[in-house]
Amino acid sequence: MSQTSLIRRRRVPGGMGKDQGPAWRAARLAEEAGDTMLLGRALLNLPEALSVTSPAAAAEAARAAAGHLRRVGARVFLPSAITNLVQALLLAGDLDAAEHELSQAINSDGLADIDLLPCYRAWLAALRGDSAAAQAMLAGLRDLRASEDSQDMANISVAEAFTALACHQPQQVLRDARATLADADTVGISYEYQRWAWPLAARAAFDLDDTAATGELLTMLGSYQPGSSRPCCRPNAT
Repeated sequence: MSQTSLIRRRRVPGGMGKDQGPAWRAARLAEEAGDTMLLGRALLNLPEALSVTSPAAAAEAARAAAGHLRRVGARVFLPSAITNLVQALLLAGDLDAAEHELSQAINSDGLADIDLLPCYRAWLAALRGDSAAAQAMLAGLRDLRASEDSQDMANISVAEAFTALACHQPQQVLRDARATLADADTVGISYEYQRWAWPLAARAAFDLDDTAATGELLTMLGSYQPGSSRPCCRPNAT
């Protein structure tokens, strides 16, 4: 993809206005100024909104952001672009592509010391049913576990929930998924990790015949306006 193709094509599916979105305006201004760093940073804000209707478009924006940030050696922002891309690929069901992007970031981009990326690799291993590999990767996390940031903690807890699922431990799945959802009132049910945690918790509650937990989860989801949740956070996704 050329540096300007994504902006010029303005591929924004769904209800997000092509010309009204602040992120698109910021990206266009950065493009016009020839500021590659600013363009990469502006594109970081697009995947979350685009993923509502088109994971493919979200992946395209994230991949473009990563390309710009690699070009200027913006190591501090590159992990966010990579995780945005991995999230979009996971939503699209493309685990192989997600694994490729993580491997490239760790092995080629010099980001092996960023705990966020091995945590995602644990998540992927769990999705593939490799609970031993997932557990080993989670055990190796140090900086991320020391973090008091709520989303760092949510990243770990949702990875642990998927790992528990791979281990056929529904009680642990429910505990870990609900821990991820603890911050949903602040960031919303459709944010990065919370959108995966609700279906995990709902399925575990169903499998455990835990009607109280099921009722609480449905009440939580019902408190949001229609259209505010991603498809994987809707009851029929479980």
